[in-house]
Amino acid sequence: AAERSGDPATTARASFRMGMLYHGDAKHQEALHYLRQFIELSAHVADKAAEGQAYTTFAACLKALGDNEAAVRCLEEYLAMARGG
Repeated sequence: AAERSGDPATTARASFRMGMLYHGDAKHQEALHYLRQFIELSAHVADKAAEGQAYTTFAACLKALGDNEAAVRCLEEYLAMARGG
């Protein structure tokens, strides 16, 4: 429904919530899908705390799936963004 709303901020918030729910259920592939969607739309949501949580949860999912290198890259990307780079 959020995707049909046409409002990127609504879609972003819904994607964040879905990603967090799937992560909580250890459904990491599904969580990655929704968290990636949130990260792509995060410019439409003025919530830096949620953005940080999405990146760290995204990295945790990657680590749980055994992709430690991708998890580190994800966190490095977020750190660079947070520093303004």
